[in-house]
Amino acid sequence: MCKIEDFVLNNILIINTFEKRLDLMRKLKTLLTTVAIMLTVGVIGQTVNEAGEIYNQAVQNIKAKDYSSAIKSLEECIDMCDIIGGEADDLKMQAEKQLPNMYYKTAAGLYKKKKYAEAIEKFKQTITISEKYDNPTYVKKSKKFIPALYNGLAGAKIKAKEYDEANKYIASALEYNPKFAKAYLSKAIIAKELGDSEALKENVAQVVANDKKGKTKAKANKLAKKYFITIGAKDIQASKYASAITKINESFAYGDQDASAYYYLSVAYNGTKNYAKAIENANKALKIEKASKKAKIYYEIANAYLGMDNKPKACENYKLVTSGSMVSAAKEQLKVLKCK
Repeated sequence: MCKIEDFVLNNILIINTFEKRLDLMRKLKTLLTTVAIMLTVGVIGQTVNEAGEIYNQAVQNIKAKDYSSAIKSLEECIDMCDIIGGEADDLKMQAEKQLPNMYYKTAAGLYKKKKYAEAIEKFKQTITISEKYDNPTYVKKSKKFIPALYNGLAGAKIKAKEYDEANKYIASALEYNPKFAKAYLSKAIIAKELGDSEALKENVAQVVANDKKGKTKAKANKLAKKYFITIGAKDIQASKYASAITKINESFAYGDQDASAYYYLSVAYNGTKNYAKAIENANKALKIEKASKKAKIYYEIANAYLGMDNKPKACENYKLVTSGSMVSAAKEQLKVLKCK
């Protein structure tokens, strides 16, 4: 009986000791958890503050218009906020809101400095960042700049007569904006330089179709009009009068009020001995030409009347040639015709 009682008492003591130890372990675990939480909160708080300091540095960079440094600070802030997690979401959103604008301002600065190739790449980066952070405003603005920059690079190549390289830049411009009128104007300029009349007409038509404001359209029409008058005048020098008439008449599709076009038509019609048409076009030229430039027109009228055997009218108009390169020729005709 005593042995049984001793056994029971011993077990009770063991159980009591175990429960005390278990209770102690629970208290220790609770204490450690509390300390861990306090340490974590302290670390997170400290880390959020550090991210905030980086963001504030970005703000100072922005005020100083140091946009490249602002980009670095904002991106560092965003990366740190990602590590921290939800506690830094508000700060992260502020940084993400600023970042596309900083890329855009950097690109715009390169554009102002005429560093077009670098500006293009930065605008492309702006589009990528803006799409990542759901900022359509800077996507739209950047896409508007890029075609103009490519066209600017094309213009430099046109001046250098590197037309193949220019066309590559123009193609890139049209990839971003297939309705970019200025790119088609550049293609028309290349066509003019290469003497490709059909390509010129096609691209001027594209300018007219896509230019909403009218300034580029006006430039394209002026380009085409001058082109057809010029090549018509060259045909006159080569005595290709019928061809000259065809080409000069094409110029009127791009504006009909041009004294030089009517003048060259009068010369060409005199060359084909269509004197009535020569006089008709010469009179149109007289109506819109400056007084200081009318002498050569009177000379063509005189030639037309001479071709029609109308000596009085021929003499009358030769006498009106009082300036310019045709004065000597007119005086000689007055002597030959014995004009009074």
